[in-house]
Amino acid sequence: MSGPVAAIWKTTSRRNTSFYRALITALRLYAVEKFSWKEIVGYAIYLPEISREMPVMISKQESLAKLARINPRDIEERVENKSLFYEACKVAGLPVPKKAMTGIMNTKAGMVCMKSMMGRMKA
Repeated sequence: MSGPVAAIWKTTSRRNTSFYRALITALRLYAVEKFSWKEIVGYAIYLPEISREMPVMISKQESLAKLARINPRDIEERVENKSLFYEACKVAGLPVPKKAMTGIMNTKAGMVCMKSMMGRMKA
């Protein structure tokens, strides 16, 4: 045996857990709940004690799909860019934090990055 099945066999034999129950759980996680084999084996989420500790689990693929529905690509720049996001919030009448400082900072590695610190400005 090799791959995910071997990993499940190895883990279940060490823990005195039913291999067949774990395999069925792993197959359900893969086929129905869209978990990758890397997630299933890496986090051992096929084990009953793990699923009891974490009763609500979501695969990376499903998480990204939900994020795409909440934050579609066509508005991603307006949401990720804080200046655009705060401007849209202001227009909509929503409160926004005051900017303490925004600018470009040169790092020791010679890279340029945007620096934005939010906080209350003293009057």
